[in-house]
Amino acid sequence: MMIEHLSSHGLSVRAGGTLREMKDALQAQTPNILILDPTLPDGNALPELADLRQRFPSMGIVVVTGRIQLQDRVRSLGSGADYYLTKPLKLPELSATLTALSRRLRTAPGTAAPAQVTWKFDRKTGNLTGPEGITLTFTDRESRIFSALLESPHFPISNTRLLQTLGVLNDRLDTHRVDALVYRIRRKLRALPGVPIGIRNIYSEGYICTHTNAIDFVQIAE
Repeated sequence: MMIEHLSSHGLSVRAGGTLREMKDALQAQTPNILILDPTLPDGNALPELADLRQRFPSMGIVVVTGRIQLQDRVRSLGSGADYYLTKPLKLPELSATLTALSRRLRTAPGTAAPAQVTWKFDRKTGNLTGPEGITLTFTDRESRIFSALLESPHFPISNTRLLQTLGVLNDRLDTHRVDALVYRIRRKLRALPGVPIGIRNIYSEGYICTHTNAIDFVQIAE
């Protein structure tokens, strides 16, 4: 396992090793950014992404892989990866990615550590359930966007990445489709008493999900 440091930002970066070594290392010390090749000597790390995002919500995750299939990219980004880079990878591209991610880490709004689960979002049904039986229902596309935002509580997600979670091909990217979906999600969230959950637009970065002190954490059910 290799640890590097972004000297200009003071952020630790961890990369390499095996699946077991990665889990052991993360238990011992959580880096600011994890660089992950899903194809590890002792297993595939892609199924671990959602769990990693849930357990380490403030950690940046960069997937670097030889897998170029769209479904792998969509699955990785939808499960919580912040960036998906394909090999062969040039050092300037990796450096620029880490710089952009470190900037998000530095500018992300602070969030208190979760104390208890008061809200639950079910991806399959699209139901967001809160205290006292409060329930909102989202369509499949709205659910994909909302789930991606919930899984990245500290980092804004770009329109392009949100489109990729919908399975949209690169040559058909239309960011206005994301804006329309976010508008519909926002309209539904505003129906909640006190509007405890919202979505902010971060200029030139994308969207980020926010919440008030009325809730501690949103649990995502598979």
